[in-house]
Amino acid sequence: MTRPSAVVDPLLALVICACTAVLCVAVGWFESTGRERRAGACALRTTIPPHRTGRVSFVQAGRYAPAISISGGIGLLLVVGHANWAMAGAAVPLAAATSRDRITRGLHRVVGTFVGLAVTAPLLIPGPSPAMLALAIIALLYPTELFMARHYAVALGFFTPLIMAMTELAEPTDPLTLLTDRGVDTVIGVAVGIAVALLIREPAANSGPTCETPVCESLHTVGMADDNQWYYCIKHHKAEQGKTCWYGDRMGPYPDQATAERALEIARARNKAADDAEDD
Repeated sequence: MTRPSAVVDPLLALVICACTAVLCVAVGWFESTGRERRAGACALRTTIPPHRTGRVSFVQAGRYAPAISISGGIGLLLVVGHANWAMAGAAVPLAAATSRDRITRGLHRVVGTFVGLAVTAPLLIPGPSPAMLALAIIALLYPTELFMARHYAVALGFFTPLIMAMTELAEPTDPLTLLTDRGVDTVIGVAVGIAVALLIREPAANSGPTCETPVCESLHTVGMADDNQWYYCIKHHKAEQGKTCWYGDRMGPYPDQATAERALEIARARNKAADDAEDD
């Protein structure tokens, strides 16, 4: 574990964790509802049904229990410090939607972590002062947030030294031991997470054809095949004429192909205008 249980009152730690979770949910809720309130006609209002429902959703949620338990157990059995890092690594691949994406996300975790460890080594090994570690943490926060939603592996190149500096600041220890624990725990966690994701497969879909078939296309666009307006498909990343894609993946309509190809640019400009209007 990160800290000995005798150092912190368990009840206080539980309260802190619960308050942190509530704060995160509240911030997300206020941000999402705030965008809806200020969006008006300038925002894109697209309701997208959930990708997982019923048994599929249950199976996805059920993957986390064995993945986290097994990875944490392996970390403890191997007497690797910070077994919670292995547990976090196991959860990372499970967040993706498909087996291929889970493997990709797991590889991003490993590669990004080891790049981050290469950045962390010259930061921690010289034994910096607490003030220097605090400045490093402040400097690493922005690029971490900047890339986290854009490229997970790149973000981890900044997040890893950030979390390592915070750990060292909270509980100073041998830097080489800390670096080794992070690397080993990451490999253990990601390997277990990917294995669980591949072994526990989604149940066969029985609610209709998938969105990769022409039948699904007709189900989502029934009665609209004669629409010749232009749309931008966020799934295929291109402008398309007519409602050939699922409505949850379409932006538009637009008067012509050139305008449809600028759909994302137009949406960003409209959202920025709405944000600026609210600030004024």
